[in-house]
Amino acid sequence: MTAAQLWEAALGALEVRLAGPSFDTFLRGTRGLSVQGDRLLVGAPSPFAVEYLEKRLRGAAQEAVRSVARSPLTVHFQVADPEGGPGPGTAPSSTPPPARRGKYTFSSFVVEPCNRLAHAAAVAASREPGLKYNPLFLHSPVGLGKTHLLRSIQHHLAAQGVAAVYVNGEQFTTEFVSAVRSGGADAFRRKYHGAEALLFDDIQFLGGKRQTQDTLFHVFNALHHQDRQIVLASDRPPQALTSLGDRLRSRLDWGFTVEIRPPNQESRLHILRAKVKRLKPPPSDEVLTALARPACGSIRELEGRLTSLVARAELTNQTATLATAATVLAEAAALAPANAPIAPNHVIAAVAAHHHLTATALAGPARDRVTSRARHIAIYLLRESGTLSLGEIGRLLGGRDHSSIGHAYRKMQKSYAEDLSLQRELRDITSKAAVPAIIHQ
Repeated sequence: MTAAQLWEAALGALEVRLAGPSFDTFLRGTRGLSVQGDRLLVGAPSPFAVEYLEKRLRGAAQEAVRSVARSPLTVHFQVADPEGGPGPGTAPSSTPPPARRGKYTFSSFVVEPCNRLAHAAAVAASREPGLKYNPLFLHSPVGLGKTHLLRSIQHHLAAQGVAAVYVNGEQFTTEFVSAVRSGGADAFRRKYHGAEALLFDDIQFLGGKRQTQDTLFHVFNALHHQDRQIVLASDRPPQALTSLGDRLRSRLDWGFTVEIRPPNQESRLHILRAKVKRLKPPPSDEVLTALARPACGSIRELEGRLTSLVARAELTNQTATLATAATVLAEAAALAPANAPIAPNHVIAAVAAHHHLTATALAGPARDRVTSRARHIAIYLLRESGTLSLGEIGRLLGGRDHSSIGHAYRKMQKSYAEDLSLQRELRDITSKAAVPAIIHQ
């Protein structure tokens, strides 16, 4: 097993576990360089990336590598030169690094019922920037294609000669703080106020950062006034971004808001079939069906399963079988932390989908019987996770008062103890969706 193959297989497992921005920013450009004794050397593109990976992600990386290699390897990161070779003083790997993953383009985006509207809106915004759906706001749990669509818009605009700036919330904040400290405020302002289009990912990261929010507010106003296209993405709808200031949040409501939902089993299978078309030979449909069967909360997790499956088959020089798929799924389950904190946006999305509603509806003002019941179920699941206060749950669900959240939770507690149909419904939600099984069996 070469360093490049070993690290590529480990990346498949890490892609399942880690949040999208962390993986895309710090891991997607890395590659295995060499194995020296019990050390796997991994190349990263910059000193900053190496520092972040060593401090924040080394433990997760080692766990993934050890699972794939079945040996106690340690992982060490170092800067690799731009031409693709290792950095100074590093023994070269015996094989070239793996090919770069496919570009984020509309042609590589797999359209399914769960994302069809978001895809159509993104295409329209890229064809007539500033004229249709401006601003366009996309929201979904992590790993469902928001970044893919933003990058696709960027590529399409570039082909038309439109220079779009793509940035995520973490990068924007880092740039802003650096500009203030280094006296580079004018250059920062020219970059963003002069953008022909702004594609802003993970805006929820700006929560609580008032100065950064104010800066984005002024950028938004300047671009919108000039009919420059603005596309924003978040893990929740604008109404649920209660940690953002009122005036910035009000701007997010100006345009068209679209939710992307987790794929059902049929969609998961369609996505896998599309992803394996370039493989020779591709895994059989029987194997893909087995890989698609367990519920997952994101396309990223699904792709991680496929990456691990293909890597394992290549490493053993065998065709992927049902047994290989079972091994991949078992390893993914074993790598998942036993007491991982529940993802609130996944809970809200799962409950909304079960009741044929949207996450926006649960956070909205509607009080009809179906919406109210679904909202109460979401409150109960979020509170039972043990990680959120009543106030935090209220903020997630449209800024509701903690006392009303507490009342709804206590009401659901009593109903759950007495209502067998409610118990079955909650078990159904937690078993079929990407929500930890937090309900007592």
